[in-house]
Amino acid sequence: MTRPQNGFRDSFWDPEFTGTRGWEAIIKRMRDGKKVCDDVVKFVKERAKAETEYTKLLTNLVKKADGKEETGILGNGWRELKSQTESIAQLHFDASKQFEQLADELAAFNLTQKETKKKVEQTMKNLIQSRNQQYQRTEQARNTYMAKCKEKDLSEEQYSAKRQGIQTTTKELQKFESKVSKCKVDADLADSNYKTNIDHLEKIREVWESEMEKHCMICQELEVQRISYMRDLLWRATNIESDTCVKQDECVERVRLQLEPCDVTGDLQNFIENNKTGNLRPKKIEYEDYYKRSTGKKNNQPRPQQTQSKPTTIPEQTSRTATISNRPPQPLSPLKKPEGDYADIESPYSTVAPIPPSPK
Repeated sequence: MTRPQNGFRDSFWDPEFTGTRGWEAIIKRMRDGKKVCDDVVKFVKERAKAETEYTKLLTNLVKKADGKEETGILGNGWRELKSQTESIAQLHFDASKQFEQLADELAAFNLTQKETKKKVEQTMKNLIQSRNQQYQRTEQARNTYMAKCKEKDLSEEQYSAKRQGIQTTTKELQKFESKVSKCKVDADLADSNYKTNIDHLEKIREVWESEMEKHCMICQELEVQRISYMRDLLWRATNIESDTCVKQDECVERVRLQLEPCDVTGDLQNFIENNKTGNLRPKKIEYEDYYKRSTGKKNNQPRPQQTQSKPTTIPEQTSRTATISNRPPQPLSPLKKPEGDYADIESPYSTVAPIPPSPK
């Protein structure tokens, strides 16, 4: 992996001895990176939750959907849509589990980085604190050294002036001489203490500088790992999206394949063939005159039937033709046979015409 030309260890220094702007910028980056990881974990978990809720909604939708009355190819398409909706619900359930796994992985990665960052930050915090404290002690030693040197110079000037004075007694001169000697000792001690603090401060500075370089490289490597991992994780999240969409499109394509042969005429003909009741229509209801109907009843005339019957034909040998009626004629009553050689009335040679039946 390509590293930047100017890394962390070459880009985050502060010219002031106790300055911390560079390190604070790095630490802010570390904290911001942790926050981003936390935000992404939260986002992915919420996305997994949304996929789970969507799965439940689709499942309940399929359970509530009816429409079983639809027939033909359209009915097959409708049933296929419900079936594939169940498959799509399962796809989103699988996606929710994959998102949950991503969230768990990122949370574990972030926790590991958090512990490393905490150690790095604490180590540098202690070094900066030690450096700044030693710097303050060194400044105090310097101020003391400067003050003692000034006192020594002042005492020497006073001693030189008293020594040249005419009225100065030997006792006074010894007193100033003793003061000069003491100031020299104090100045030498202050100088020694100042130099000691300077040396100690330099050692601390060298340690701090070395650790600063080291921890800058550690922080840069942590950022490299975080950015690489986050990029990979977000890529995997989009792959879950893409994979779900592709499989979902395969599901809806199955529905399309069911609907492609659907023909309006064909589905209508299928319904007709499976549910037809016949092509005979009811006849017209004729107007029925109440009074004619009443007269017919008084004359004992039967009400005409809607269906016609075949006419009854009287044999040709009769001298009268029977009236065509919807009712069959009554059978002829046989006459009493006369005694002697006369033929029967029913004989074809009889001279007596048959008596027609009386209407009832």
